[in-house]
Amino acid sequence: MACRWTASELGKAPLWHRLACAECRKSAAADARVRLAVECMKAQPLPVERMEAMLRSLALDAQSARTVAERASVSYKRVRQAALGLAALLVVAVAGRVHYSLEDPGIAVPAVHLPSPNAYYTFDAAAQRLAGDNEIEIALKQMDPKKVPAADEKRYAAADRAALVAANAPALDLLHTGFHQPYLAKPGRSFTATFPELARFRSLARLCALASASATEQGRWGEAMERSLDAVEMGRMLPKGASMIGYLVGLACESIGRAQAWKCVEHLTDAEACAELARLERLRTRFVPYREVLTEEKWGTVAGLQELMRSREWADSSRQFFGSDSQVPPGAALLIFMRYPKREIVRNLMRAYDEEIGAAGAGYMPSVQSYSPWEEDANRLGLDPISRMLMPTFSQAAFKDTLNRADDALLRAALALRVHRLRHGEYPAGLFTLAEDGCADVQDPFVSYSSNRDLRYRKAGKGYLLYSVGPNSTDNQGQPITNQSSGSSPASTAAQQDSFGDLVAPTSVAMAPQP
Repeated sequence: MACRWTASELGKAPLWHRLACAECRKSAAADARVRLAVECMKAQPLPVERMEAMLRSLALDAQSARTVAERASVSYKRVRQAALGLAALLVVAVAGRVHYSLEDPGIAVPAVHLPSPNAYYTFDAAAQRLAGDNEIEIALKQMDPKKVPAADEKRYAAADRAALVAANAPALDLLHTGFHQPYLAKPGRSFTATFPELARFRSLARLCALASASATEQGRWGEAMERSLDAVEMGRMLPKGASMIGYLVGLACESIGRAQAWKCVEHLTDAEACAELARLERLRTRFVPYREVLTEEKWGTVAGLQELMRSREWADSSRQFFGSDSQVPPGAALLIFMRYPKREIVRNLMRAYDEEIGAAGAGYMPSVQSYSPWEEDANRLGLDPISRMLMPTFSQAAFKDTLNRADDALLRAALALRVHRLRHGEYPAGLFTLAEDGCADVQDPFVSYSSNRDLRYRKAGKGYLLYSVGPNSTDNQGQPITNQSSGSSPASTAAQQDSFGDLVAPTSVAMAPQP
């Protein structure tokens, strides 16, 4: 025994010692049993055999108590070791998850090598030479009879418009220089990248339209057509290598130029119409496939997102993806993004873009209502809110691409019809003869699943009716489109995704609306 009081004859141990010493407490319990046995023996003597059995039982009970205590101590140690092991595993798991969540995705974004010289910068230099940018816009707007000028707005006469065009002749000359240079748009590889030149490009397109309008006032229809197609050609070049914003600006520039071109078609001579049709046929090869624009948009978004993820303020700055009114505390953002690792976010985003790019190669599908498939199918983007925030709906852009191609096909067909009539004295019986007049393609991009994919055409009196079946891909016999969402009349030509009716060429004979 380790206790000196129980192993010697020192007498009874002090009270404070008996309370603190485990051996003394066990001895006290055993002594109590012995005293009880002695008292019992005094009261009724027992045989010697019974006495020996009692003493053995007392010894066994003491040994059992020690065994139970030892086993409890071992069990406690094992439980403590297991708890420590589980805590260590939990710490390792949390640390591993944090490391995985914050690990850089490491996606290699393709580098872009711009040519030199680059028409992109030539166009920008031309746009920066514009004199009277606001005056150009106001003067062009005043030529639209549907727009009422403001009371305090300066009125521009034909001479004023001609003088404004003459003052901007250096800008037009520089624009023509860019037409003979290779073109590749400046890439956007950051969310902070800005493109102020895109607004200047639209101003340059308005100058071309104003120059075309001024030439029509002087009866120079061939020159007017040339200037309007300058805006179309610049707009056709802008989407090459551009992201979605550059692509949409290119479509806007084409629309600005084409609106003036339609006014010139029926006034061109045979030679002028042939020359402009040949120019449009050359420009047809410059159409940038829509999937290439989506691909550049994808890489720009991935590059910008990775740049944001690599910043020190990633956890706090990324709170914006939960909305400006988010109540997520700054310190809790890290816990939130443990649920959405960087790699998974980028992987979800790239998968969504790849599916969109793959669908861009399919034919046009009419849609009465615009919707985002990503909002309906959570499995396509996963659950992370960042992918959902950064993945926009591209249905409008895809529709505008198809609409732009349909407008181009209608203009080329109208020029070919003009050439045929000047050469043969009448319009042809069908569009199949236009290949001889220089129009190689008369397909309607709004028709994807039909045996007859050409534009619709028929002679009407001394004129003709030429149209595309429009957004609903249904032949309405040349009735102009109606915008369902705005409730506009059939005379409206503002084509939207939910429009019903046909996209009729402005040179067509007007059709009376059906009751």
